[in-house]
Amino acid sequence: MENQELKIKPLKLEDIPEFYKPFNTQVVEQLTENLRAQQENIFIMGLALKGFHFENNHDLERFVKKRCRCENNTIYREKVYYVDETPFLFHKYETSINVTPKVRGDVVVVTGSLGSYKFL
Repeated sequence: MENQELKIKPLKLEDIPEFYKPFNTQVVEQLTENLRAQQENIFIMGLALKGFHFENNHDLERFVKKRCRCENNTIYREKVYYVDETPFLFHKYETSINVTPKVRGDVVVVTGSLGSYKFL
């Protein structure tokens, strides 16, 4: 899985009201949400490559609860996802979020990754 980039226009500290969360907290939360969505999309893509397609999230959720499972090897930080006891996705997880911003023109970029994936 490639690093997910979140591009944010720079803000001046005085432009952020005090009652809002600290800017870094907002950035990390948004990046985490983007990474989770990307991880979910990879999972769904893995199922699609095995011929499983879903009309809506409710159908997907029911299918996953009944027919999917995950083996988690915490020593090697690896997960294998199965559908009907057949492996379909390998995940070597290593979470990294770099909140040190890089300025590219008029945007600030932070990066994060949840590791690498392989469709089986």
